[in-house]
Amino acid sequence: MKRSNRFMAVIAVILAFALTFTGVSIPVNAAATSTVKSITVKNLPSNTLTLKARKTFTLKTNTTSGNLKFSTSNKKIVTVSSTGKIKAVKKGSANITIYLKSNAKIKKVVKVTVGQPATRVKVNKSALTIKKGRSAVIKATVGPNTTSNKKVIWKSSNSKIAKVSATGRVTAVKGGTVTITAVAADGSGKKAVCKVTVKAPITSLKFSKISGKLYVGKTMQLSPVIKPAYATNKKCAWSSSNDKVAMVNSEGKVYAVAAGTAVITAKATDGTGKKATYKVTVAKANTIASATVSDPQTVQVTLSGSQKLPASSFVVKASTVLNGTYNYTIPLDGVTTKDNKTYTIALRRGCSLSDYVRVCVYVDGLYGT
Repeated sequence: MKRSNRFMAVIAVILAFALTFTGVSIPVNAAATSTVKSITVKNLPSNTLTLKARKTFTLKTNTTSGNLKFSTSNKKIVTVSSTGKIKAVKKGSANITIYLKSNAKIKKVVKVTVGQPATRVKVNKSALTIKKGRSAVIKATVGPNTTSNKKVIWKSSNSKIAKVSATGRVTAVKGGTVTITAVAADGSGKKAVCKVTVKAPITSLKFSKISGKLYVGKTMQLSPVIKPAYATNKKCAWSSSNDKVAMVNSEGKVYAVAAGTAVITAKATDGTGKKATYKVTVAKANTIASATVSDPQTVQVTLSGSQKLPASSFVVKASTVLNGTYNYTIPLDGVTTKDNKTYTIALRRGCSLSDYVRVCVYVDGLYGT
């Protein structure tokens, strides 16, 4: 007897735990259901549906069918199952109402017409180009002529570029390309598209700097700052005021030809007439014009142009072979000049040059070299 009572006591504990657990889980599900604040039908563009008699259509919503209740206003026209499957019975119209089981005040009504669904949608323009701030109307037709619901729903793939009204009026917002779609409102899924290009003209074109220097034989890339950033056509036509001084290609790359000045112009090709100019001054690069050994301890270097240079800019190297390798650096006592063009380099005492020694002079920091 004692064993039997003990066994029943264990069962009682387990049952009590199960009841407690079940009692907690029910409100959790109820709470999850109550978070649905509205019902939306995901596979109908405007909560209207046209079906041929004896055809079916299953509603897809933002919540599971187990949380919903479905009813029809006229079973002789349309029926609906507990899972949202609609069946067309005969010609006419009826409303399908979807309720949230946990709150009947949250509901959605779908108007169903038993008749002829759309088989095609056409738009009068497959492509459209408009300027920013302008608008244009796209017209859509739904076929066949016997279609019960000839309405369409208009959509834009990017309303930040172009938006569309309920009547098909497209308004250009900013430069870019979007797709405007006319979708049959009867749930048939038929649609037509129009590709819309919004032309946004350039409002500002300028260079970050208005002038610069370039040495003969060198190149530089000019890139103007164009506003707005979403301008449709950012291409520029490039020109030089003097091709003998500086030339420019179609991409804005400048080539220095000879000493002088030239004005490089970038002009917008979108018809706005916006342009920017850059004044380039081309100078000859300063090079070593000649180098001579005046005596065993002196090297004289003459530059092609005047330029003040520190003694550290000069390096003299020597070689005793004819292979072009100068592997010995000669220490210097000093470098002097009177005109910043001809420099006299004094070699360190004890480092006299012999007749068979080859000498190479390096000058660092020359303009454009």
